[in-house]
Amino acid sequence: MTLADYIMLSRKRNRMTQEELGERVDSNRASVSMWENQQRVPSLTQFSKLVGLFGWDAKVVMEVVHGLDV
Repeated sequence: MTLADYIMLSRKRNRMTQEELGERVDSNRASVSMWENQQRVPSLTQFSKLVGLFGWDAKVVMEVVHGLDV
């Protein structure tokens, strides 16, 4: 699973549009689209906001996405 997958699945589970998610993490629809299409990654600040918004365990996300033992 990729970070893009985490973002898209979490957004859809929470019935949010890309525009709504962008507003919640101080970004915009275009950036969210790029994250979900693996063209860009969120900044550390935006990632932190995603973790808080969706209740992710950042360590687990990083382990799954990067195969890391954090």
